[in-house]
Amino acid sequence: MKVFVIIFVACLAGTNGQLSQLLVQNALEKVKQNMTESGLDPLEVESFGFSYTLPVLDLFMTRVQFGGLQVTGISNIVLNQFRFNALLMTATFNVSLPRIEANIGQTDARLKLFDVDLSLRLGGSVAISKIQVAGRVRVSLTLGGFSIRSADIQTTIGDIKSNLELIILGKDISDRVNTFFNTTLINSINNNSEDIGKLVEYYILQAIQNS
Repeated sequence: MKVFVIIFVACLAGTNGQLSQLLVQNALEKVKQNMTESGLDPLEVESFGFSYTLPVLDLFMTRVQFGGLQVTGISNIVLNQFRFNALLMTATFNVSLPRIEANIGQTDARLKLFDVDLSLRLGGSVAISKIQVAGRVRVSLTLGGFSIRSADIQTTIGDIKSNLELIILGKDISDRVNTFFNTTLINSINNNSEDIGKLVEYYILQAIQNS
């Protein structure tokens, strides 16, 4: 809750739009710094591997070699616009994430059980560009600080670039997976931006209440 209180106080303290935006930007910088110091950007999962085979008979065998995961850009939050109307107790905002990229090292997995032999190979990258969250939030003063009366939030994505390799049971389905991310998914997200905005609104409210 501390960060949200700082932002709210910054809004009330701002005598004009530029000052309010500057104060909110400073509060946002603290959030970005905390994310970096907490190891969320870059978010890294080291490579690992394990295998197991039954000591007697060739009835069961499993082997996994995970190539590691790195996600960057999560903390690069850009405040494009912020306005606070103290009379109406309404904040209008527009924030964006220029680019989030996930890189997956080559990962191989195999599972053999009796006569069933399953295998998988995965690797590559997915980059999401121009994630934008814009909206309007109405707040009320309370004894404990403030509460959110209502929120109207929209989320859009500019582009998704998927360059994944996925092979299952020896069959390469990389093209299908990449087409899903590059075309189907982004169109579905942007066509349902209002519903996704409601979901974002819900999690923002939950984060404020639980922080």
